[in-house]
Amino acid sequence: MDKQCFHRVLIYLSAAAFSISIYITLAPIALVIYLYRLFVIIICQILRPELGSIVAGVDALFINPDNQKSSSVILTCFVVNNIVSEHRVREICEQRVLRLKDLDGNLVYKRLYQYWVNVLGYSFWKTEDNFDLRNHVRKYDYNNICNLPIPTDEPALKLVLPKIVDLPWGRNKSHWEILIVDSYKLNYLSSETTSKKGSLIIFRFDHFLCDFSSIIGIFRTLFQSKFNTPALGRNDRALSFLQRTSLALTFPYEVFKQSPFNKKRKCICSRKSSSNLIYDVSDNIPVSAIKSIKDTNNVDFASVIQSAVNASVCRCLQHNGKTPNTIDILSAFPVSNHPGGLCNHATTILEDFPLQFESSERRLHETNEVLKSISKNRGPIATFYLLQVLAFLPSTVINKLVSSSYKLRPSFFISIVPTTSSTEYFDGGEILDAFFVGTVIGMIITAFGVGNKFRLNFLMDENVLGNCSNPECLSQGLNTELEYLLTLDKESKGH
Repeated sequence: MDKQCFHRVLIYLSAAAFSISIYITLAPIALVIYLYRLFVIIICQILRPELGSIVAGVDALFINPDNQKSSSVILTCFVVNNIVSEHRVREICEQRVLRLKDLDGNLVYKRLYQYWVNVLGYSFWKTEDNFDLRNHVRKYDYNNICNLPIPTDEPALKLVLPKIVDLPWGRNKSHWEILIVDSYKLNYLSSETTSKKGSLIIFRFDHFLCDFSSIIGIFRTLFQSKFNTPALGRNDRALSFLQRTSLALTFPYEVFKQSPFNKKRKCICSRKSSSNLIYDVSDNIPVSAIKSIKDTNNVDFASVIQSAVNASVCRCLQHNGKTPNTIDILSAFPVSNHPGGLCNHATTILEDFPLQFESSERRLHETNEVLKSISKNRGPIATFYLLQVLAFLPSTVINKLVSSSYKLRPSFFISIVPTTSSTEYFDGGEILDAFFVGTVIGMIITAFGVGNKFRLNFLMDENVLGNCSNPECLSQGLNTELEYLLTLDKESKGH
């Protein structure tokens, strides 16, 4: 046995020993929690028969103690080049989405009828009494909170989104809504465009209902459009029996490596208020441009986006006189074999990424190495199982744990959702543009688009970047970095 192999075996045995000691220590506590949870379930079955199943798995991590508020929201907007009415969207939603059943006769999107109630610390699904689709699909009606001019446009939308994303939900109503703005200025060239005005459709979902992969499924069903996206790449691997056994032995150790206590301190402030969010969005970026940079530098697609984002954040932090070499980032990772319907079937990974470098090329390649390392290690899978385990705790305890951990790490959250390669349509109109934002911590950066072009969205607390409180600084820095990488790409090909 060579020295390197011996070193790996020693690390594995140490990790296994550490994990076994954690199992032995926590086993009595876990048993008490399991028995109490079982007791609550039995009590609900006897005394509250109108309630559904207990909120379990990753869903439970997004429960807010106030059932009219959200711990995390997913908001997506589409610009369509024809006039869409709320009546038409309501009609199609009922026919195609709400009535859709699987082969066993069960409603595919049953959660759209449901919200949650708390019983003895745990959350249970409950179906709306007297469900009325008009409560969920309607014309934009938040003008008393944030007025949208008619016709509206992108600058007005950028002011509205951070104000409506975290609005409270109706009492005893399922946490989702579709808002229609039937007069939107179009600044696009399209062979299908016959008018200078179109419509804006805003989808807002509480994250406890589902993840973005589930929402893409709703889009396909509602719009009856392809929404073709690249096949799952990162984290797309199944574990063999031996690998699962090995992970079980070292699970606590893998979790410890992802712990905020085992990472560097965050270099961006936490969210301070629910009413001071600011938002900006990049220009539409052609997928072909990212692919060109990717191919020239022999890196992954996501690495180009991540590196450009980090370069932009680095420029903003320079206004505060602090430019660390690395930055702690929480990234969303899809999990293979999504079951369909509405659920949360994803994981996250907390990792330090390169921030300040002497050259953009060096930052890009170092970022690619980090992402390659993540895709090979067991961190994302261990985190996924950890989330399942945490769901056995009472909802209030989960909320405290999650909110406390976000105060320590990360500096920001990023979610890069695959852009559709197809042209998308709704009710005869072409979808020309898309915006995608989410809330969970002080700054969240999201990427999504349709028709082989996408945007980077920046939603943040106005205090997170200190002296640089202008969100446009991020989008401008991103454009500058991508333009520079494209210039290098052209020079390389020119030679």
